[in-house]
Order: sequence, then structure tokens, then C-alpha cells
Amino acid sequence: MSLHIEYLSRNGAVDLEVSVQVGKPLLLAAEAFGHISGARDLALEAVDEPSVVEFYRLAGFRGSGPPFDEPGWGVLHPMRKPLQPLP
Repeated sequence: MSLHIEYLSRNGAVDLEVSVQVGKPLLLAAEAFGHISGARDLALEAVDEPSVVEFYRLAGFRGSGPPFDEPGWGVLHPMRKPLQPLP
């Protein structure tokens, strides 16, 4: 079973005086939930922005299929991260 992360993104419409980084904590929470749920991996589609794809690669995700065009989103890159079994 895979846990599919539907949407995780920066919101450019929000202008905060203090920058709050939530991407890594949300991924860690998704990974913890995946372990609890018995998932073997996390799956998502990254938008076609080099910094976004690199963020997920550094977080342990790898390409899991060819990029594809999604109306309204543009090119998306399917990615997966295997979940290591808990000790």
C-alpha cells in the first residue's frame, strides 16, 4: 500500500513578515502516518520546478514514472519514497 500525498506547496499569495518552513515537518508527519497505516511508500507528483523536484529528491523521493501534463497544473513528476520498516 502507498500513502499518496495529494498537495503540498508554497502559497505565494501569503505575505508573512516571518518565513515559516513547513515542508519538512509535513513530510515527516506524512511519513509517520504512513508507518502507522502500514504503507510501504509515500507517493506524490511534484510540479515542474527544479527547486521543488530537488527538495523531494533530498527528502529521499525518486522518480517513479515519466513526467506528464496535468491540465491546470502543468507538467508533474511522479515520485515515490520507500518507507523503511520501524525497528
